[in-house]
Amino acid sequence: MVDVLVNFYEQFGTKPSCFIDLTYVMDFISLTEEEIKLVLEKIKASLVLENSSESITLPKDAKQMNRHMCYSRLYHFYGYHLNLDLTEQYTYARELTERYQHALQFGTNLLTTEFQPADNYCLLAAHTLICIWEKTEDERLIGQVLVVLENGLKNSPSNYQIKLLMMKLYNIIGALEASYSLYESIDVKHVQQETLGYLITDSLLSAAFFNTSLTVLGNSIRFYTSNYKDIVDYLLSGYKFGSFTREKINNSLQYASVTVERLILDFLLEVKSHQDLEKLIPSMEIDPEKDHRPTDVLVDSRDVFIYRMYSEKEKNILEDHIAKSKQEKIWWLKIRNLIIRLVAAAFYLHKPHYTNNTENNITNGEKRHMVNILSDLIASVKDCVAFINKENLINSIFPIQTPGISRLVKYLQHSHLDTLVACAKLVRYVHELVEGQTTDKSENKEDFEVFNTIKTNFQASLKRLQETNSKRDSLTPTEIKSFIEDLMNTVETLSLGTMFVSICHAMLKPIWNSLMRKGKKKKENIPLVTQETFQQLTNLINDMESLGRSLQDLLGVDPSQLVLLKVLSITDNDNCIQNQDNVVEAITKKLEASYHTSIKELNALVISKVKHLQSLKW
Repeated sequence: MVDVLVNFYEQFGTKPSCFIDLTYVMDFISLTEEEIKLVLEKIKASLVLENSSESITLPKDAKQMNRHMCYSRLYHFYGYHLNLDLTEQYTYARELTERYQHALQFGTNLLTTEFQPADNYCLLAAHTLICIWEKTEDERLIGQVLVVLENGLKNSPSNYQIKLLMMKLYNIIGALEASYSLYESIDVKHVQQETLGYLITDSLLSAAFFNTSLTVLGNSIRFYTSNYKDIVDYLLSGYKFGSFTREKINNSLQYASVTVERLILDFLLEVKSHQDLEKLIPSMEIDPEKDHRPTDVLVDSRDVFIYRMYSEKEKNILEDHIAKSKQEKIWWLKIRNLIIRLVAAAFYLHKPHYTNNTENNITNGEKRHMVNILSDLIASVKDCVAFINKENLINSIFPIQTPGISRLVKYLQHSHLDTLVACAKLVRYVHELVEGQTTDKSENKEDFEVFNTIKTNFQASLKRLQETNSKRDSLTPTEIKSFIEDLMNTVETLSLGTMFVSICHAMLKPIWNSLMRKGKKKKENIPLVTQETFQQLTNLINDMESLGRSLQDLLGVDPSQLVLLKVLSITDNDNCIQNQDNVVEAITKKLEASYHTSIKELNALVISKVKHLQSLKW
């Protein structure tokens, strides 16, 4: 069988499709490692013989290039590049870039929509550098890979494989302006929102690209809602052959995710006062009682194998990662849904105009009180978190083709959910106090445990951010991304916490006004709320306002300070890139622009929340 495969290569090795044909057959007949090695050795021997020398020289025409390209892709697919030591891997990466530059002569006078015949050399060089990065954890390699890919994209502006890999790298370092520009150029439309939307949605949110997120999430939701009404003509074949049935799209995990993230984004951006909250929540038609999208029927249609360049070993790991990633995405979806329902339940405690068209909130013939629903939601959050296996969460960005590390990891690690649960408990406590269902024993510090929990968690977040900021000059690219995500999570938690505190303030304000009204004769109907309760809430509001001001100070950082190290990393000790200063400069500008947008939008959000907190006065 080895000879048959080698003969096939000799007959069709000049065709770009030869690699795909060979790997399909070799996988189908389950060749042993020894047989695979023998196939590669014989193919290499034929290349050496073809060059009439002791080594494989640069190709003289496109056919010779395709024959060598096929061998190089087989060599990569079966993981033989992983057996090289670091020096050999660097040498191999340099050889691939040299072959790419040399082979550009075979792709002259091409249309902008046509791929360069040598593009796979560029991708192979990039993936080889990524392997070195994974092995050494030296993040200077990120810059090297980006320069190789940016150079490749300049010569082949329509190559979506180059764009996809660049998107992944820019996402990893939090440069979402660059990533989104590439996403737009791919022109994802209609049903591709279901399979490829994941490439950008989560990363945009974690990088605080709020305005861009509104656009992307809005486009996605419009596709999914139109699925109820329309079937575009060119999608008919997809439905016919079962690739995407209506039911499958309606039960989409991506659909559920973008819907809930859009609701939370509206909470963050639309609520600038308590009056805004009173208008927004009823319009959202949130059911605090029940999650109407069961997670056990959700379908994950993310196309991870859209990345065509991977090794056989990576392919096996990818399949395992996809399953784990789906579970993590479902856990994250549950948590985000619970947060939305917590906010709605807290709001309807104060504004009891919530009506449910179903019988869901009727138990034993009696309508359940919203305080019971809120208590159940608090318990559900605890149960959900307890069910998550935190030790088994994905914590690596490799293989590079995987969906990556979810926001769930940092969110739980940094107690943001605990803070929001404490805020919900605070609303419940204030409601019971106002309704006379509990007594205000302000001298007992345990009554104010939730105040302390909220304050302590916010202080811990601020301290962590300040410590990271103090060493920003030495942060690696992925640490910069982590810093921005941490800022985003803290600002989001502050924003949602402000909504809960605003509800508490609205509950207590009438009582305060009654107590302060001079000459009031009848006070027996006023709930017994001591001065200490008002003081505790005032202190919490002041603490949150102080946090907001401290975050504003942190967000005063110059984005160029976050990028300087990356420029040095790209140009220092570079074994693969020569005389590409213009590409380096272009990448630097993209990073600066991206970080500037993240900081600007976070700062604007913090300013609005500080103003909201300042309005909560007695």
